[in-house]
Amino acid sequence: MYSSLFKFVTERKGPERVKCFIWKLCHECIMTNVRRMRMNLTNSNLCPACDFHEEALLRRFRDCYHASWVWQFFIQRNNGVDFYSITDWKTWLQTNLTMTHLVHEMNCSLLFGGMLDFMWWRRNRIIGLFWRLFRKLAIWLVHIKLLYLFISLLVLRTWFI
Repeated sequence: MYSSLFKFVTERKGPERVKCFIWKLCHECIMTNVRRMRMNLTNSNLCPACDFHEEALLRRFRDCYHASWVWQFFIQRNNGVDFYSITDWKTWLQTNLTMTHLVHEMNCSLLFGGMLDFMWWRRNRIIGLFWRLFRKLAIWLVHIKLLYLFISLLVLRTWFI
């Protein structure tokens, strides 16, 4: 399976970024929260978008509520054949990457790969936004605590004078 999929990924036309991302997906080497938790890099394996289900590959790219709006357009054109009935990640990925029909005059597999790349980009953007906001909040809390400490010292100083 991997040799045919690797050949397909390397010979396909499309942006190099999408090809590299699909190669990573084929080898299951992207850092979902399930994988990060196995490596003790996080304390939660939940999806960062919905914070309800674990973030496994199939769940993240097909079953997640936030991924479903992307696939609504795709499934209508594909009539939903085998899209949700396949429960194995590798089989689902290979089936959808090797489709040959056209959607809006575009190769379906190219569209599929681009949508996977977009969903991962969007997921990382959400996480990045969260951490930027968290960092700003932490800085504000430190400033407020320092301000409170400074005011407390001023008040204590005035009492002892």
